[in-house]
Amino acid sequence: MKIDRPSFYTGMAIASGALVIAVVVGSAASARSWPWSPKPKPEVTVNVQGSVSCSAVASLDGKGGSPASLHIKAGDLSETVQFPVNVRGPNERPYYRQPLFGGYQVQVKIPEGKDTTALSWELKCRDELTNVNPKVHKGSFDVGRKDLSRTICSYGGIQHPCVGPNFEKAMNDCAAAVVGASFDSDVVDLTMAVADEHSWQKLLGNAIGLAAKRTPIVGVVLGCVDLIKSSQVPLPSPTPLKSPLPPVNPSPVAPLPQVSKPVISGFAATVQGPGHVSVSFKVAWQAGRDPVTCHFFIDGAEVYAAQCGTTSSRQFTGLSAGSHTFWVVVTDRSGLSSDRSPALVREVPAEAPPPPPSQPKPSATNLVVVIYGGGHVGVAFDVGWQAGRDPVTCHFFIDGSEAFTAQCGTHSSKQFYGIAAGQHSFYATVSDQFGVYSDPTATISRQVT
Repeated sequence: MKIDRPSFYTGMAIASGALVIAVVVGSAASARSWPWSPKPKPEVTVNVQGSVSCSAVASLDGKGGSPASLHIKAGDLSETVQFPVNVRGPNERPYYRQPLFGGYQVQVKIPEGKDTTALSWELKCRDELTNVNPKVHKGSFDVGRKDLSRTICSYGGIQHPCVGPNFEKAMNDCAAAVVGASFDSDVVDLTMAVADEHSWQKLLGNAIGLAAKRTPIVGVVLGCVDLIKSSQVPLPSPTPLKSPLPPVNPSPVAPLPQVSKPVISGFAATVQGPGHVSVSFKVAWQAGRDPVTCHFFIDGAEVYAAQCGTTSSRQFTGLSAGSHTFWVVVTDRSGLSSDRSPALVREVPAEAPPPPPSQPKPSATNLVVVIYGGGHVGVAFDVGWQAGRDPVTCHFFIDGSEAFTAQCGTHSSKQFYGIAAGQHSFYATVSDQFGVYSDPTATISRQVT
């Protein structure tokens, strides 16, 4: 084939030039952004919030707990939420004792150019007696570039509703558990009252509607509530369960009457003396929700609880010296708790030391008075005391007034000078280290010259 050499060389030159331009443009593009290049996503701060619960439905003990603390980490964020103590009262039916909810809200940064940030959490729970369980519940989830509502809980069942990867399967499993439960029908009413803010009965749709008369386990239903509230996936249409539902004639659940929690007023903590504080307050409750129980706390620990009436008081003795904090809580027959009373701090004085033993007393005997003349008088006597009660002090009296005192031994004497001429009386006593005095010696009167 014949090659037109001038055209060939021209083509080679054009190709080489294009290659050089491509390399230069490519290098420049790596060092700068062109107007048509996509801009990286900016850093944003999103709000993450939700409810926190401590349930123990796997054991079916119905004892429900309450959150103690929640530690959250996400990027540079490290924050701990401390939840107040919620006292759970005694209950005839343990299934009524649903878990208590808390809440959290944090601000999480999504870095520039990133779509998500990992958030990890550690949850500690209290039992129904407010004791903190040492077990730490852990979990994590991704936070996107939009505000997020996500529930955190300690649910311990086989299918974890708070973090389940398959929303539809989790919902169906939960509905199946509801259908399979058959306890007291009052439980579903109570659960609905507790979880009404979540509108769980609307979200579960027909599956829960058909199961309404077959009472759910409280913890399982609350787990479903958390699952639906926390999921970012739109609620799917109800899927038929693997086992058919039993025929039930659904009927609407009657609304519950408004329930009021007990009220504490006039709380007082009065220091009565060393180691002794008196606590008193007044109690009010909704008719039909008695008996009520009064719970007394000192320095954060419950020290006494008993059924009480419209007034309650308790004497606490043997308290250590120093500052102590007092508060009370009242629960009604269903475990509904009042607000905590004000926390009062009181300075308690120490117990007074026991009085010294008064027996046996020391002794002062055999008093001798010698008149030397010129206002000079010598006085002497014998001293006795029990071992361990020394040192002892000797006291010399002239005409009823103490004229001299000093530590002494088994025999004590003193020379007095400058005593006025005339009749004078002399006697002596002894005191030990506890301040216990002997009987005085016999009184001797002498004419001083």
